[in-house]
Amino acid sequence: MVHILSIILFKNLKYIMMKRILIILTILIANTVAFNAQSITQERTSEELEKEVRQQTEQLASELGLTDKQAKEFERNTIKYSLKIDEVLQKDIPKKNKTFQINVLEEQRIRATRNILTKPQYDLYLKMLSTKVDNK
Repeated sequence: MVHILSIILFKNLKYIMMKRILIILTILIANTVAFNAQSITQERTSEELEKEVRQQTEQLASELGLTDKQAKEFERNTIKYSLKIDEVLQKDIPKKNKTFQINVLEEQRIRATRNILTKPQYDLYLKMLSTKVDNK
């Protein structure tokens, strides 16, 4: 009788272990798929961001009269700070902290832009930004 009980327990234990292993494998696969999907989404977002920045740069280049060198630097600068802002937006922090960090990054971006543009271009750029903010 004891022998039969131990065989039944062993089979039951084996079944429980297999079930646990299957659950763990399912969780691992689901996490891997979710991680890969997130990476692909972020890559597409970066590509879309770069495309949007390129369009903005082309528009600003004609409005501000940017040289090719200035346009490339402006585009690099804008992409750099836009990606940083996206990172802040993805963080799991209070909205107040996100807003503060984004404002700091925007100020840094505008200061860096000042180093790219001439004084008249920069003054016009600030005027354009303030008009854009007023229209929102």
